[in-house]
Parts: sequence; structure tokens; C-alpha cells
Amino acid sequence: MFVVANVNYSFMAVVVAMKIVSKRSKTAVAPVMFMEIHRQMRYI
Repeated sequence: MFVVANVNYSFMAVVVAMKIVSKRSKTAVAPVMFMEIHRQMRYI
């Protein structure tokens, strides 16, 4: 239960970070999203 909630929270954090980055530069969204997904998969 806690693990699932933690994954959901980390996923939301990634989404928020993606939105902030996308506002600054749209070209940087893809690399950042790719790196964040790999980092989150390590925790899972």
C-alpha cells in the first residue's frame, strides 16, 4: 500500500517537473522525461 502510494507521489512529482520544464523550453521535455522515468523505475 505504502509502496504504491509512494510511486504515485513520485509520478506526480515527475509530471509537475515536466510541466515546469516544458514552460521553460519545449525541446528539453523529452530528455528530462526520459531521465526521470529511468530514475523512477530504479526505485520501483
